Amino acid sequence: MNTQIRKLNIINYIINLDDDKEIRRIEAEILKNLKEKDYKPYTQEELLARVKESMEDYKKGNFLTQDDLEDESEKW
Repeated sequence: MNTQIRKLNIINYIINLDDDKEIRRIEAEILKNLKEKDYKPYTQEELLARVKESMEDYKKGNFLTQDDLEDESEKW
């Protein structure tokens, strides 16, 4: 299994996760790892701007379906 598919599987797992305690644990681990790499999280305004841009892309048809992405990632 390649890295891209593994990442997609992790994203899917998190999307379907309903356990708040587990989500907090995952979030804490991610933030810990990011701090070690001197990562600066997005502000709320930056996140909202990214969501707006993503929605505009979606409305314009600038996106890939899950199947398209999996097909493309097999060629990497």
